[in-house]
Amino acid sequence: MKRTDYGRNRMALKYLIILIFLAVYLFFGRELGFTDKSPLWTHFTFSFQHGSVIHLIINSFVFISTFRVMERFVRSWHLLLVVYFISVVSSFSAMSGIPTVGSSGMIYAIFGMETVIVIFNNATAKQKGVFFFSIFFMMVVSFFNGSSFMVHMVSFVLGMLFYLVKRKGYFYKHPFQSQC
Repeated sequence: MKRTDYGRNRMALKYLIILIFLAVYLFFGRELGFTDKSPLWTHFTFSFQHGSVIHLIINSFVFISTFRVMERFVRSWHLLLVVYFISVVSSFSAMSGIPTVGSSGMIYAIFGMETVIVIFNNATAKQKGVFFFSIFFMMVVSFFNGSSFMVHMVSFVLGMLFYLVKRKGYFYKHPFQSQC
């Protein structure tokens, strides 16, 4: 069952973010990424810059896919603000001399939220196994390929924590509960 209470804006937001990714990639260099010597503002911009066309395409595809799933459980604008905030916070966990760029901090925050959903839903053992193997595989790849493992891990954990709190009803109503 899909939420329909926010109309077309729900569909447009994720594609607007992809257009921003593309515009930033085309018109800016890696100066938007953060390093241990870069200005504070780069922690707020690194999520929109990507290191290569392949990086941009993969992150865009995964961002749309994961965002689409979570829109059923968290309003689009709230979801975007939360995952962006998590990405900014997690960026302080990985300070190095190599510029860090990409939206994977936001993506891993969404994966963390989805993990809570998978744990508490009625998925079969096989479905849960495939999901958790995929998460484990992505973590191993990010650890060994030189990407920012700490940003990924911190984003994932903060995404899980956010959704655990959200699930208890402190911030949002569940999408299938009445909207009194």
